[in-house]
Amino acid sequence: MKFDKKRLFAMSIDEFDDSPEGWRSLADGTKEGRLRCARTIEEYLKEFNNELTQKVAEDKAHLWFHAGQCWAGAGKDYYDLALRCFEMSTKNWHSEAARLYRVATVAFMKKD
Repeated sequence: MKFDKKRLFAMSIDEFDDSPEGWRSLADGTKEGRLRCARTIEEYLKEFNNELTQKVAEDKAHLWFHAGQCWAGAGKDYYDLALRCFEMSTKNWHSEAARLYRVATVAFMKKD
């Protein structure tokens, strides 16, 4: 699947995460699609530079969590990558409930 990376990476973090034209447009229900989504989310996070407000920090944490879900959905060979992303997703939460959900996901992945 070919995609317009320039268009995708020009999106705001909200558009990239929430719009049907964002990262989810790369998903096709296959292992390859999940890997494509995970890699694209991580690359977007590395490229995305914006004023780090609390909202942007939480949006980035959401994207780390989604990347983790994509890696995990691609199979056991990718669990280490998923865990790394899930751990990144536990940072910068204003909501303690949201943070704890992500901490619990990390514990589940580690079988704690």
